[in-house]
Amino acid sequence: MDKDKFINDIVFEWIKLDLMHMKNDIPPRKYEQGNIHFPLVLYTLSCMDFLGAFLHDRPLGPGTSSIGDYIGGCGFDAEEYNANLLKQLYRNNLAHNYFPYGSITRNGYSRLFYKGPHYDINLDAEKLVNDFLESLATFATKLTNDRYEKRMTEYKSIRENFLEDHKDFIDSLEKYPNDEELHGPSLAAPEDESSYTRTGESTSNSTNTSVDKNSISGPPIGAGDSGVDGNYMPKSGPSGAKGPLNITN
Repeated sequence: MDKDKFINDIVFEWIKLDLMHMKNDIPPRKYEQGNIHFPLVLYTLSCMDFLGAFLHDRPLGPGTSSIGDYIGGCGFDAEEYNANLLKQLYRNNLAHNYFPYGSITRNGYSRLFYKGPHYDINLDAEKLVNDFLESLATFATKLTNDRYEKRMTEYKSIRENFLEDHKDFIDSLEKYPNDEELHGPSLAAPEDESSYTRTGESTSNSTNTSVDKNSISGPPIGAGDSGVDGNYMPKSGPSGAKGPLNITN
């Protein structure tokens, strides 16, 4: 896979369209649960971490993070988008502990972080997602052939080592021939395994949920609609801010 195919297929289709479907197909609904606060933020920060690794030459390894490289390289306000807070308070805790150390809302505010009526630090998921979607075009212009080739070589080496370490288990798996048609192969799969396209089509009847990959617009989200500081409120409480885990009760 060359750099242009990576940009078109992985960045603008897999990453961008998956996130747009999450955001647009599950819009925030006040007074209800299931507003996917946590998945939106975890997915977005994980994508930042992944893509940011293509913007520097440091080796990958346990404990490394490239969120700051993505923020610094793709036009974000580094003061507002504090990479350390995003990594420590949100990305790491969502990935490993489920609960972040700060809360998450979906209000569409103009600021990423703000104080709310119930939590000292709130992260607005809509702001994070929209800014990230807009930044992907900048990422495409920043990615150089040299850094792309070096990072992909590293990913392929990591994949080969994984396959070798787990060869017996992988060889024992039953093959489902149509699985790749629905989901696509892994990023670092050998070139002859697939065209790297992911159709998203099914043989069963289904509703067409296609999204224009050049558009990031979604349902309007108005702060203040819920009547309490603009938060979308779950049935169980007065605020739509979700998390962190209350360990004092």
